[in-house]
Amino acid sequence: MPRLLVIAASANGGTLSITAPFHNDGETSDLDPDDALDTMTVLTLAAVVGGGAVIRTKLADQTSEVMGWKLVEFYAKPLSASEIFSAYCTDAVTGELIAPEWGVKYVAAPRLTV
Repeated sequence: MPRLLVIAASANGGTLSITAPFHNDGETSDLDPDDALDTMTVLTLAAVVGGGAVIRTKLADQTSEVMGWKLVEFYAKPLSASEIFSAYCTDAVTGELIAPEWGVKYVAAPRLTV
């Protein structure tokens, strides 16, 4: 299944983000080695200063599922379906609600164990 991993780190009033496409097939995932290194760098920064991670999965019917985690002090807090919906459907500048994307289902993220 094709997926996108987006990591964002927020510090000093700015945001650094990276998007890495990967393919998941059961228990294995394929990610370009250069993308993996860059992604781990931003993930480490986000884990230290705060940020978030989102996985977007393209489904066979051309719809998508989106789930996310809030990253704080090396902990990934799973977001509920309503929290990820709110994050995607609120204008970051104005705080106004915006229409959700067509064909996107916002789902609760699972708890991560490392």
